[in-house]
Amino acid sequence: MLRMGALALCLFATPALADTIANPVAAFSGLDKITGRITAFDVYINETVQFGALQITPRACYTRPLTETQRTSVFVEVDQVSLRGTVDRIFTGWM
Repeated sequence: MLRMGALALCLFATPALADTIANPVAAFSGLDKITGRITAFDVYINETVQFGALQITPRACYTRPLTETQRTSVFVEVDQVSLRGTVDRIFTGWM
């Protein structure tokens, strides 16, 4: 009986998760592989910024509240612009 109670306590004693915070701006860092320089830049949600040959468009950005372990997630679309001007989607997903 004691084992069943301990198991039930383990199953139901999960911390309550607070709502995530929606951010209006996503912060990125880009690495120039030729010079080795890192550039930090901010992008508003649903706006596109060009970094080198990449076009970066964040669609959503969420942060956990300060009472939880810090974590920020962004849903982003990354397109690559070729020298001929064609645009190819190279990434869509959460980071």
